[in-house]
Amino acid sequence: MHAGRLLIGVNSGINMVVAPMYLTDCAPVEYRGVFGTLGQFGVVTSMLLSQVIRRLFHVFYARPLLRLCSHQLFVC
Repeated sequence: MHAGRLLIGVNSGINMVVAPMYLTDCAPVEYRGVFGTLGQFGVVTSMLLSQVIRRLFHVFYARPLLRLCSHQLFVC
């Protein structure tokens, strides 16, 4: 499991460097800053979205399940 996480982390780091660099090199001169910024903006936006989804999942699904399980444990 640790080797898989290491491999995914290294791959993600390489992709975060290589992909914006490639897009910036291919873009016209007047749009290079926009293409360089949009990659990082997409990463930050997806991180925010994943945190919001995690919070919603925890509030609506995990907490009631935890309450149900803890209630069942204390009844026995």
